[in-house]
Amino acid sequence: MSLLLTKIEGTGNGIKTVIPNMSDVARVLSRPPMYPTKFFTCEVGAQTSFDEKNDGYIVNGAHDVTKLHELLDGFIDKFVLCKSCKTPQTDLIITKNDEIIRDCKACGERTGIDIRYKPTMFILKNPPKASSKKSKGMKQASGDGSPSLSANGNGHKNGDTADEADVAPLVRTQDVLLEGIIQIAYAAREIFRYVAIRSSDIPVLTALKHLVQSISFPGRTPF
Repeated sequence: MSLLLTKIEGTGNGIKTVIPNMSDVARVLSRPPMYPTKFFTCEVGAQTSFDEKNDGYIVNGAHDVTKLHELLDGFIDKFVLCKSCKTPQTDLIITKNDEIIRDCKACGERTGIDIRYKPTMFILKNPPKASSKKSKGMKQASGDGSPSLSANGNGHKNGDTADEADVAPLVRTQDVLLEGIIQIAYAAREIFRYVAIRSSDIPVLTALKHLVQSISFPGRTPF
């Protein structure tokens, strides 16, 4: 990751700390550059200004680069690193319940961020653009925020049948199971018939006769 650079400008009440490479640092962290800048200002109790078009990120007052590096480590720990595996390969997701979630691409774990952390309220009011698009797509797909087949590019609208490649294995499995059940039924019928022939008990003979007659599969022949 690029080392954080700072530049002190102005004097007196107008003094300010400019971070010229904040965009580069934020890009490595997969976070908008406004987030760590806002985190700095919340921690040092100063105001900030953003100029995304001209890549300007400013913290009011004179601040030592070493101190800002320490604050950046705190931001990474709270808003970047996966709580489970501690890797930085995470995306921020804003849920419909205004929860901030770290979605880890390394281990797949999703961990929430404590809303008491600074600057969670700022993040909720300024969600990541990728999360906004993803949330919008999910809302369009389903009213409850979950994807639906009708809105999925790979789904099927209005009950259309699935691709043959998808259902073929299932059909073959069902055929094998049905064939097995039929063979078992025929085997049972033959056993019952064998017992009935050798039985002299009329109630048992009658019951077995009805049972044998009930096991029938038109169009199929026993093995």
